[in-house]
Amino acid sequence: MPTPTQKRCVGIDVSKHHWDVATTDNRHVRRFDANQAGLALLLAWLDTQQPTLVCLEATGGYEALLVEGLSNPEIAQRLI
Repeated sequence: MPTPTQKRCVGIDVSKHHWDVATTDNRHVRRFDANQAGLALLLAWLDTQQPTLVCLEATGGYEALLVEGLSNPEIAQRLI
């Protein structure tokens, strides 16, 4: 875990079938399915990570569900 002065950033590689997620302080990449169930798991995991920044790429619309879940608290709360 980072110290209170460190910032944790999360990067998400978007593809048609999955999202690969890495944090600045961990060498391991986690993979989540690119669907509603995967989004729920990803949001729950992100809640435990408490990132200060989440970055992802626009990939031909494959990012739409992920962006919607990350940016809309009501949707995120329903999924978790």
